[in-house]
Amino acid sequence: APAVPALDAPPALNHPTDEAANRTHAPLHSLRVLVAEDYPVNQKYLRALLTHLGHEVQVCNDGQEVLQALDRRRFDVILMDVHMPALDGLATTQAIRALPGEAAQTPIIMVSADVLQETRQRALHCGANAFVPKPVEAQSLQAAMQLCVVGYGDQADALGVAHPVVAHGPKQPDALQQFLSLMPQATVRKFLVGLFDPQAGELQQILSALHSESDECAFNLAHQIKGACQMVGLSELAVVVGVIESAARRGDALMVHAPALVTAAREAMQALAAQGLAEVEPADTSEQGAVTSA
Repeated sequence: APAVPALDAPPALNHPTDEAANRTHAPLHSLRVLVAEDYPVNQKYLRALLTHLGHEVQVCNDGQEVLQALDRRRFDVILMDVHMPALDGLATTQAIRALPGEAAQTPIIMVSADVLQETRQRALHCGANAFVPKPVEAQSLQAAMQLCVVGYGDQADALGVAHPVVAHGPKQPDALQQFLSLMPQATVRKFLVGLFDPQAGELQQILSALHSESDECAFNLAHQIKGACQMVGLSELAVVVGVIESAARRGDALMVHAPALVTAAREAMQALAAQGLAEVEPADTSEQGAVTSA
């Protein structure tokens, strides 16, 4: 297998496109970061990224675990996924803001692929301090933490907290390349097999759900797959799976989306093959909805 390239050194912590951020020059020391994320691959990636940036990380699977963690110790910042089971990111943020004592003031960075203004406003209303889009890039994450932990007070005075900060920063290395740079090769390959395996992979499972018109199964699988694809930079596959997620939520016909899913999966495998990582490959759908090897 080809060697996995090393991630570049962490970039400077200024946000060059945001005047408020540029007014903040204090360095960002090592932080205690609480990550709320339900998908295992995303958990490992965010842990690896934050550790690479020099921070201490604790991971929670859902909002209830976040509240329990805050009851035990103090954190400098919380990285909160919007969509989680049981208690989602927005409801968890509201619950944190209602806590007694210092825990209620913990800065919260909301993470989501949904960057619509409506979503940002909902995050603001719930008490989020910043908003980082998926796929999460090192520069965007550092910029958000810089604003929240070091300079958020100044920014609040200057801007009246009219909206949550949406951290973008300058263009960074390709999200897929960043993922490959940070994750152990064994973890990467386990993720790929789990996603693309033609016998029991998640794409095979969701195709079966499409053929059987199983709304609940398709929705749950689509949500998981979409989040993982967004995090690692397989954006086109994430878009198609997101359409399936929405269709399953509405109860629409599902089988019509199978060809687009197979096409997007093939294109994702081509991107992975360019990195020397294509070990399993989806082909066409059979009458039973299986994904067969090429």
